[in-house]
Amino acid sequence: MILINMISITSGGGLQNSLSFLKRLSLRPDLLADVVVSCVDGGRVHDFCKEKDVRYVAFPAGRIGRIYFELIGSYFVVKKYGVALVFSLFGPPPIGSFGVFSISGFAYSNIIQPEIPFWFFLPWHRRVIKKLKDLIRLKMSLRAERLIVETEYLKERAESGVFVGKNVSVVRMQPSGTLNAGALPDPRLERLKGNKILYLSGDHRNKRIHCLASVFGALADHDDWKLITTLPESSGYLSEIKELFNEAGVPESIVNVGPVDPAEISGIIASCDAMINVSLLESFSNNWVESWFFQKPLIVTDSDWARASCGDAAVYIDVYDFDGAAKKISDAICSDSMIDELNRNACSVLESLYDRGDKNDQYFDIILSDYKRVR
Repeated sequence: MILINMISITSGGGLQNSLSFLKRLSLRPDLLADVVVSCVDGGRVHDFCKEKDVRYVAFPAGRIGRIYFELIGSYFVVKKYGVALVFSLFGPPPIGSFGVFSISGFAYSNIIQPEIPFWFFLPWHRRVIKKLKDLIRLKMSLRAERLIVETEYLKERAESGVFVGKNVSVVRMQPSGTLNAGALPDPRLERLKGNKILYLSGDHRNKRIHCLASVFGALADHDDWKLITTLPESSGYLSEIKELFNEAGVPESIVNVGPVDPAEISGIIASCDAMINVSLLESFSNNWVESWFFQKPLIVTDSDWARASCGDAAVYIDVYDFDGAAKKISDAICSDSMIDELNRNACSVLESLYDRGDKNDQYFDIILSDYKRVR
């Protein structure tokens, strides 16, 4: 059997990609007969498996359930089903699967690019803890016989750095199968006036949403602008962001709609004029392919890793150059000719992402190739 390990998947882009993977898997009877999925009890992956009759083993939600699966539960699943291969879409192989051939998707770009101060925003003692956790993730991931990353750029960095000598494959990201190009705009956003820029993300400070307050302060000189965020209302980071927008004199420019269910994402994107992601570092962002899929201008961090993936299909800004960033954003979104050019380039990049076929079929090809070899 093949264990598809999705125990770490609960929300965000990881959930989108997991549901897309399972949707494609449910159409592959040649694979389904040999697959068992590990998931969180009551989660979206669990619901999907029940609905589509995909064999699964569910474990309790929360930290205790996760630790139980990693140390003990995965061992019993391996023994019960005679698992010959473990595939983790995101994260290292579970400890209980020791000795079983494993393939792991690796999206911790900060481990591959340690020169970037990913945890810069934390006090020193919390930085130490995070770096220790990263070290553990690296050591656990080194147990995998094959690692899968999302870009050629990361493959090159990985093979010349932390994963030198390891078997590293690339499966480039594509728009999630849960996206709907014909989705109706979200009524909450349709009522808003002005140019709406969507930052679809969680509340991690690596996203640098707080840095956009001064940028939107500068944008206010050009027109009416809104930054749409998807953070929990209880988030301390959201409170900080709102305070910074207030200090920049544009409190009305920040509009938070709260966390978005995968089924609602298409309507949210359809309601906005552009998408933005100014993270300090990403392995690959769903925001990129989502903006291209919906033909929305994309604004991203001016960095080597972003340019390697986005090419000419994005507007690149430095969030600390407030006036320069504001001008680039305004010029791009208010210019029909620039929008047309970005959309043409986006179509070209999207087409290139399908050069090797559907991304999930690429996963399946890798899994089946190794499975036939080790079973």
